[in-house]
Amino acid sequence: MARPGAGPWLSFKIGTRRFLHAVVVGGICSLSLGALAAAQSAALQFVSDAGYPPITYQDDATPKGLVVDIVKALAARMGRSVDIRLVEWKEAQNLVSAGKADLLAPMGITAARKQLYDFSEPMLESRYSIFVLDSTRGIDRLADLRGLAVGVTKGGLPRSLVEADPLIKVVLIDDTLHGLRLLKDQRLDAIIVDHAVGTYLLAERRISNVQARGEPVASAASSFAVKKGNAELLTAIDTALGSLRADGSLARIHALWDPKEVVYQTLEQIQAERYRLAISVLVLFLLLALAWITTMRREVARRRDIEAELIRHSDGLEERVRQRTADLETANQLLTKAKLQADAANMAKSTFLANMSHEIRTPMNGILGMANLLRRGEVSVAQAEKLDKIDAAAGHLLSIINDILDISKIETGKFVLEETALELDRMTENVVAILAERARAKGIRLLDQTEPLPFKVLGDPLRLQQALLNYASNAVKFTDSGTVSLHSFQQEDTPDGLLVRFEVRDTGIGIDPEALPRLFEAFEQADSSTTRKYGGTGLGLAITRRLAQAMGGDVGASSTPGKGSVFWFSARLKKTAAAPAPREVTPEALAPDKRLRQLYAGKRILVADDEPLNCEVAQLLLEGAGLLVDMAADGVQALEMAHNAPYLAILMDMQMPNMDGLEATRRIRDIHGHRHTPILAMTANAFTEDRARCYAAGMNDYIAKPFDPDLLFSSLLQALARQGDGSEGVASGADGACAKPRKPR
Repeated sequence: MARPGAGPWLSFKIGTRRFLHAVVVGGICSLSLGALAAAQSAALQFVSDAGYPPITYQDDATPKGLVVDIVKALAARMGRSVDIRLVEWKEAQNLVSAGKADLLAPMGITAARKQLYDFSEPMLESRYSIFVLDSTRGIDRLADLRGLAVGVTKGGLPRSLVEADPLIKVVLIDDTLHGLRLLKDQRLDAIIVDHAVGTYLLAERRISNVQARGEPVASAASSFAVKKGNAELLTAIDTALGSLRADGSLARIHALWDPKEVVYQTLEQIQAERYRLAISVLVLFLLLALAWITTMRREVARRRDIEAELIRHSDGLEERVRQRTADLETANQLLTKAKLQADAANMAKSTFLANMSHEIRTPMNGILGMANLLRRGEVSVAQAEKLDKIDAAAGHLLSIINDILDISKIETGKFVLEETALELDRMTENVVAILAERARAKGIRLLDQTEPLPFKVLGDPLRLQQALLNYASNAVKFTDSGTVSLHSFQQEDTPDGLLVRFEVRDTGIGIDPEALPRLFEAFEQADSSTTRKYGGTGLGLAITRRLAQAMGGDVGASSTPGKGSVFWFSARLKKTAAAPAPREVTPEALAPDKRLRQLYAGKRILVADDEPLNCEVAQLLLEGAGLLVDMAADGVQALEMAHNAPYLAILMDMQMPNMDGLEATRRIRDIHGHRHTPILAMTANAFTEDRARCYAAGMNDYIAKPFDPDLLFSSLLQALARQGDGSEGVASGADGACAKPRKPR
């Protein structure tokens, strides 16, 4: 019960409390509504790729592109402003994942990405096309890319398409512009990229010898991506997209950025900007000229005096200038003539080396082929030893030819390194296996002490093995007792790859310190007595140095006379997550001639070669594998025989009279029954460009003379396996092969 006189005071306290409660509640509600309104009116934070024209790109620091216009229209329909940032694609994804940006596009939907983002309805469809040089023929679909080097970006649908076909050589490119440049320089056979991006860049960069070929090979829808769980934003985006699609706004934006329209607009804008700049410069020049004229009027008298003085002191100056100009023109003409002579000499040297290589390899193919055929028969021990000596001598001659060709290709800039999965232990095992017999004959221990690398790497296994074999061969040659050991280990680790060092250590004769600096020069050896006793051209170490430098490394050596030497080289190898192909030994690899006999005995094959001895070698080898052989002496005869008979496969020489093998191959491909018949180049033309010409003409494979019979059989088996069961174009006649050209029936 309340005390007397307390009523008014209690009422005052209750009223005050109610007032304060209303103020607090109202304030909280006001703050909540204000926060909600701020959230709804806050600018959308959009991020995307800065280098993907005409989809998204920067032009004078201004974001532009198809998706940029779609985002602006989308934000307007949502009643919000938008902040657009174009950065590296990886950074854009990180910003959305970290909640520092609201959405990004364009992004294709994959299972992995669904774990990180929620996706809107599709707003863009990307089509991927094959881009090739204008001069390239026969490429319209993915299957036509087999055996070719094809560039694709590191992620996305094109890479998965080409990697699904093991016969396509995949080359990763940084972006579409990078791929177009490699294609234009003929370092790639084709690229698969977004059709709109490729078409835009061709016109913008004015690349005239590249075009998209055939219909698009694939397409993929792209959407807006938001951080996982942001359902409210995703619903708003889908609603706005539906509105843009319903009234045709989205279609109009797409039409505006059609590749042809974009290019014309861009070139017109560039031209208009140039005109404006020229006019501005002209106006500025006129203003400066007027100011200069005004100033000169006040100094005209003084300048006249100066000019008169200069005339007095310049007697004969004009003649001296004229003479100096004439001397410079003469010197320029002499330099131009010298350059032309040097280019002609360099071309003549390359042509001479190619011709000499062809002329030497052709009889060597007959020598080695006949020796191999003799070895396949019953020979005595003494005969086997003589055949071994023939093989060794011919192999030595072939290595000299290859060394000369390598040094020539390096000097003329035609040397190209491959980049494939690399296993160092397999490479060093090959070197040890090659030199094992030589080391055993001298009583030397040959050791392989390769250290495993912490990462899988990419490199050129053939050239790395060549460099290591050069060192190891020299070590065995110059070591009479003791050991030769092979070492490889990681020297440096960078984000992109590893610097690996290879060493060969021996207990041989050693080298004088003053001779070490010139060892890696072409045609140099330690001294003339070494050349007389051990032989050699002096090219191996020079080639090793060029190979190491081409792979981002270096070479070096240290030695103590009478105690031994250490030769090393290094190479930078890229890291990769892909493991190299497992090593498998199959029956086909062990006995390819037996495999041919098992699968294709009695089938007919055509050999086109104008050299009788090479024809005889090829005929005897193939007949030994159970095949029936027809011979053609030139491309004209091969074409006529292909018109009149189906064949299991065709072996084609490049250089022949009347019609060469390249033209014959192109014409045979026009014959319905031989469109897919395996055609293998079997030629003494051993340059890289020769191989490319064979593939461009439509050949399936390339075998350089002199060839190993097992390589011939294996290559033939692989070509037939790629073709299928060999039913198309296979002759089943029972008549025997003839040594002379068989007349067509």
